[in-house]
Amino acid sequence: MNFNSQNPILSIEVLTSNRKDTITKCLDSLSSLRKNVPSELIIVDTGCDQEMLDIVSKYTDKIIRFEWCDDFAAARNAGFDRACGKWFMFLDDDEWFEDTKEIENFFNGGYYKEFNACWYVQRNYVDMSGTGYGDILVARMVRLDEGVRFKGRIHEYLTYTGDYTTVGSFVHHYGYVFTSDESRYRHFERNASLLKQMIVEERDDLRWWLQLVQEYMNIGEYEKSKNLCSDVLKQFKEADDYNTRRNIAYFYVARMDADLRTYRFADALEYGEQALTDSRLYQMAQADIYRRIARAAFETEQYDKASSSASEYLRIYDALIDDETAKVEQMSSFCADVLEEKSYSEVCWILIDIGIHEGDFDNVKKYFGRLHFSGNAVYLFKEDDIQRFVDAISTWKLDVWCIEAVKKIVAKGLADRCIEVLKKIGSELEDVLDSAKSKFINLLTMLVAAGVSNEYIDFWKIKLLDENSNITISSQDVSNTVRKLLDSKYKGLLKDSHFWGNVFSSGVSIESLFAGTEYETWVELVEDMCRGKVDENNKIMQG
Repeated sequence: MNFNSQNPILSIEVLTSNRKDTITKCLDSLSSLRKNVPSELIIVDTGCDQEMLDIVSKYTDKIIRFEWCDDFAAARNAGFDRACGKWFMFLDDDEWFEDTKEIENFFNGGYYKEFNACWYVQRNYVDMSGTGYGDILVARMVRLDEGVRFKGRIHEYLTYTGDYTTVGSFVHHYGYVFTSDESRYRHFERNASLLKQMIVEERDDLRWWLQLVQEYMNIGEYEKSKNLCSDVLKQFKEADDYNTRRNIAYFYVARMDADLRTYRFADALEYGEQALTDSRLYQMAQADIYRRIARAAFETEQYDKASSSASEYLRIYDALIDDETAKVEQMSSFCADVLEEKSYSEVCWILIDIGIHEGDFDNVKKYFGRLHFSGNAVYLFKEDDIQRFVDAISTWKLDVWCIEAVKKIVAKGLADRCIEVLKKIGSELEDVLDSAKSKFINLLTMLVAAGVSNEYIDFWKIKLLDENSNITISSQDVSNTVRKLLDSKYKGLLKDSHFWGNVFSSGVSIESLFAGTEYETWVELVEDMCRGKVDENNKIMQG
């Protein structure tokens, strides 16, 4: 499977370490790229067994054995030195591309002749479900010019100079999802040991300090992380070069995160405001801090401050989101998610939550309207944001906006959260509260309009048939609902006499309801049905 590897334009290096569960995904994901762009595939073997070697040898015969020496840059350079292409790309054996179309276009369109590097996206997942992740741009493709080299014993990177661009192609990466605390800690010990060596060797390079702080955060050592951040901020207080301006914000951000994760919101708020006085911070860094100030202020019920900080984040977001040059120039790999969907959605939900709390429904509409509802993941600020939002709009006058909002929520697979609210409101109807009934009918109407259906909703569609002109139901649907209820966990609802009154009013064939029904069930149905018939007759007489 060497494809067109003669006179390659692109050399692709994959560092392998016996990950049999992902290596095939990794190498298969390169097939289209290798087929459509003259490429060579280089495997650097850092300790694979024979089974792993048998797998990779099906894809290439360029396999380089490397004796591991606790130096990732050295391992990468072993493959780099054997590269024959004009460009070089690297990835690990636990990453695989969703597709490589934009990378293929970068080469086949001749764009590679205009740049010295091209960044693509690494999608880092937070759990194995694949629903939560953060996207970061990574500098993984460079022109093979003189002076280009890998650096770093850990978290290695390529040195290059010149112009760069970005593409939207992305790799899936589950490398930071661990199956146990033990495996997480082993990973930390290896990384921390190598990072401490790098700090000794290159003390003035903030990159290694950043990585070490992140390692402490990953294992929940928040006090060590905070102390390290404070030490770095003191040590680099006077530094004002490009790399410092790009990276210094992360130490403020990490310190705030440590407080937020340990519920010390007042401390996070105070430190965030102090951080904003640092004149070295780029706009993107300021946005990252404003986002955390908004979170901390919301948790301490300082809603004005939360709102103003969230609005500042959105102001910067709007200014930078389409400015690719500014984003790449200002982006530290540790603050890379500041403009991503997760961060953006979180800020919008903070403003929605404030609007709900203050009864400012214009702002609820405004910021819900800003949510993108794109991609597979759904990002919230609080776990119950959907429930509180749906509960709030159920109190409004029913209109097209409300229905469309619920449709968006349902389309993201969150209908169950709406039904939770419907059931909660429904439990209040026992007291025949007009406000609860109005809310219930509004939400029921929205869910029906959004195409949501289950036995509970269908029961209430019939029970409220004489009160809700927005919902219609055929006699056949009435019959089908009764039959479904008989076999569901909601069977007890059939004891409702008002429900049966509306069943009779719909003109349903009673015989069809009882066909094939067991005797005991038939007796119960007749009793409930008779109560409903009496209620219906009383209603007619009162009319």
